[in-house]
Amino acid sequence: MMRIHTNRLGRTTLARSVWLVATLLITGCTPAQDLTQPPPRMPTCQEIATKYNNNLARLDRLWARVVVELHWRDDKGKKHFEQGDGNLMILMPDRVALSIGKLGNTIMWAGSDGQRYWLFDLQDEPVLYVGQNTAADSANATRKLAIPIRPTELTRLLAITPLDKPSLSCTVAWDKGDFQINGLPSQMVWVEPKRYLPTRVDLLDQTGHASVTSRLSRWEPMTIQGLPPGAFPWIATRAEVELPGQDGTMTLFLSAPTDGRQSNRIKEKAFSLDHLIRVFKPTRVVDLDAQDSPAP
Repeated sequence: MMRIHTNRLGRTTLARSVWLVATLLITGCTPAQDLTQPPPRMPTCQEIATKYNNNLARLDRLWARVVVELHWRDDKGKKHFEQGDGNLMILMPDRVALSIGKLGNTIMWAGSDGQRYWLFDLQDEPVLYVGQNTAADSANATRKLAIPIRPTELTRLLAITPLDKPSLSCTVAWDKGDFQINGLPSQMVWVEPKRYLPTRVDLLDQTGHASVTSRLSRWEPMTIQGLPPGAFPWIATRAEVELPGQDGTMTLFLSAPTDGRQSNRIKEKAFSLDHLIRVFKPTRVVDLDAQDSPAP
């Protein structure tokens, strides 16, 4: 019979190895990753943008069920909380419709036709808030609304808009386990290092400071008609949107994301302000671009 001889050091090393393997098998855990240390080689902005955009190459529209949680403070300083469910419809790049309902009734409807954006607040008196996407100072115009952003900003805050070509000044930093891309036009983006999926998006104002922040998680594949499951894009199904320095937050929980083609779920009239006015019949219209004065 063959005998295996080990010295004391060998027996100690073997025992430690067996203990480590047994611990991992029992707990199902792996050693914690050191998030303070960057990888041996940092990717370039162009490498990140290429992989990021490849994931979104076939995404030209989005339909999803959505649960929305809203925290905001009105113009009198009173805090509000509202939760509802509805649908999110997007035709890239800038047509958006977000419905929020409660107990079978629509309480809010936000949207954009590309040129204008709007919010129907139907909780008490039906009021329509409307503004131009090209107007400056978006944060100031929307800060008192229950949904404190322009709906057209949702495509970037959900990180379903491809990244613009990085400039020569674009840099990549390591930030607590994510790559932070600096130098992109009007935004800053964080991606996780395995699949380069977005974890955070900051929209920047004209001074280069964050005007809106979106923290993204819970990525799932989005069904697209005609594509095999392996080619589906991955999108975040949880987005927590906040305005730095303000009380307003909006958290979206998406489910069953798809391109909506199979059941023809995305209708053109969902992005028509004239059609929505006929449906919701607002008694008052507020021009968000006016100087604190309602529109006629």
